[in-house]
Amino acid sequence: MLFSPADYLALALFAVVWAGYEPLQRVLVRRHDGINHVLVIVRRAWMRETGRRENRITDAALIGHVVNSTTFFASTTLLVIAALFGALGNADRIHAALDPLMPISDAPAAVAFKLGLLILVAVHGLFRFTWALRQLNYLIALVGSMPREGDEMVGDAAAEVLSHALAAFNGGMRAYYFGLAAVAWFAGALWFAIATLGVLAVLLLRQLGSPTARALRRAAAALSR
Repeated sequence: MLFSPADYLALALFAVVWAGYEPLQRVLVRRHDGINHVLVIVRRAWMRETGRRENRITDAALIGHVVNSTTFFASTTLLVIAALFGALGNADRIHAALDPLMPISDAPAAVAFKLGLLILVAVHGLFRFTWALRQLNYLIALVGSMPREGDEMVGDAAAEVLSHALAAFNGGMRAYYFGLAAVAWFAGALWFAIATLGVLAVLLLRQLGSPTARALRRAAAALSR
């Protein structure tokens, strides 16, 4: 057997949390006015105001900043994937290098499997970042086509595209968090499970109970009046 039963249980927990986080988050965020939910209201107000402005230089700069951030993370993730593939080709050396730091009983094949999991998580993140980038390009077209007198329907459509783009960007960022949890597997199944649950707790706490979430709730309430 490549892994112990505890390893398989920890891996199953990771798969459930990783796959189930997004639908769970959507339910909780709507119910408790989490960050992603209230930001939909903020973005709608922003895009409607953009349609009313004659000078949209500030809006273009803000969108450009988001595009640059997404491009940076997509490029960085591509480098991470290349590095992980390089490590996968040297699984024997990785195994030997890890042993003095944290003695492991894993065979080199098990180390290769764990590196493969990291590659899977990173590839998922890359797909999310590139999809976010494409949607931001669609947003640019929508903002550029807004009539000078403003149009709420176009503004709402632009806000929806922006929200979908940033949801994809957030999915890419979460890949880094879950990638860190997967790294903990090298220390053992228990640490893998603890890191997975820790990532889940941190992400939900930031969405629902952070000071930023409370501030954004107040802003969304003000914009909804």
